Amino acid sequence: SLSESPPHPVPLQGYTSFWNDCISAGLRGCILVELALRGRIQLEPPTLRRKSLLNRKVLFKSDAPTGDVLLDEALKHIKVTEPAETVQNWIELLTGKGGAGGGGPLR
Repeated sequence: SLSESPPHPVPLQGYTSFWNDCISAGLRGCILVELALRGRIQLEPPTLRRKSLLNRKVLFKSDAPTGDVLLDEALKHIKVTEPAETVQNWIELLTGKGGAGGGGPLR
């Protein structure tokens, strides 16, 4: 009958998770970019070997608060991490995919 609501489509298994994972990693990358734009972190200088951006280390510059909870939390972890991690490692650490502590700081 016309009064019945149509059945809700069931998403394919893994579809939602795939997009959430991509967005999460992308947003975590944006956290690093935003911290760099605000002068809180920088990448290690390029060397003769010309490392890709993902393989360059993230260096702490300033712990001045940004006023954003996520940015300040990420900055706090970057400040205390020795030795410095690469951009790719930070994206993985911030998404909770491993690292020295077994889980990322921003879940």
